[in-house]
Amino acid sequence: MLTITANDLPRYMICDGYVNMPVIKNIDEENKTKEEGIASHWFIEQVFNKRFTPSELIDRKCPENGYWITPEIAEHAEEYINSLDPTGSVEIDTTFSDGQHFQINARADYICKTGSKLFVKDYKYGWVIKEPEENWTLLFHAMSYLIKNQISDVTEVIFEIYQPRAFHVLGPVRTWKVSIQDLWNVYYTKLINKLTNPENTLVTSDHCYRCLSAALCPANQKANNRALEISEKVFQSELTDQALSFMLAETERAIKILKTTQKAYEEDAQHRMRKGQVVQGYMLKMGQSNVKWNEGVTPEFVETMIGRQVSTKKLPTPTQLINDGVDENFVKSISGRQNTGVKLVKIKAEQAAQNVFKTRKEN
Repeated sequence: MLTITANDLPRYMICDGYVNMPVIKNIDEENKTKEEGIASHWFIEQVFNKRFTPSELIDRKCPENGYWITPEIAEHAEEYINSLDPTGSVEIDTTFSDGQHFQINARADYICKTGSKLFVKDYKYGWVIKEPEENWTLLFHAMSYLIKNQISDVTEVIFEIYQPRAFHVLGPVRTWKVSIQDLWNVYYTKLINKLTNPENTLVTSDHCYRCLSAALCPANQKANNRALEISEKVFQSELTDQALSFMLAETERAIKILKTTQKAYEEDAQHRMRKGQVVQGYMLKMGQSNVKWNEGVTPEFVETMIGRQVSTKKLPTPTQLINDGVDENFVKSISGRQNTGVKLVKIKAEQAAQNVFKTRKEN
């Protein structure tokens, strides 16, 4: 029986052959973004279910991974929590199996049924852009939730990605709506067919990122060789707008492929060297964090030992002040978001059309 997680579905729906490939053990044991994400989701669950207030959790350790809840994590998570309907639920088990062909282990970030509409939301704290359109993880959460709870009066499902840190032309929140007919007739049918009749094919895509079989995958090796050819293309002295657009897209894709392959090869090399094998020209070296205080060291202890004050008052975040009852207009008058510079971002054709229409309407 095939057993994967709902987070694996986007990769599986494109490249179902990866489940039969040998894997390289993931040795990236200190992934900061991953640890921040785990801490963020724990914070959201505790605050949404009113076990703690936001301020009570700041500078505490997340019990699931020992990661500190920073003011930044708290501020972003609070904004997300404030956007949720309190009648919904967080961290919902949506694991589902047909008992014969597959079992999908899953946990949805947030689901809420309001009338005939079902809202499925996903909180992403990483930097890699995620989109709600045809997001198989979110689609599965909706299908499983409706089946397990025997819900039949939903007419529309609204999927939402909330990603506070990664810059997106549409902002941190993106939504996608699907009729209940399309959910069952199109997406459910496609999902079940793939899970019960796999093609065992290898296909490169953005989902090769963090794939444990990337270093050994022949499809990825071919794509890597193709990416290397980009540097040998003959550039005109002055590219047309269309040619520039094409080369930007080609180069962006090539860089993604090369970065994915480099990471896969690095992990393969480290895995072999940990077993005593020699990879010529490379060695293992233990990385070190910035200098930190040992566990249990407090400002009061240090002050006692050195004979002078060392602690400083920490200014709460603007969101924390508002949540503590301070006038929102006053807080907004002395705070704000700062621009970090102009950035070239890629947009879909329909998004570009919407932006043009909006600009014309405002004028």
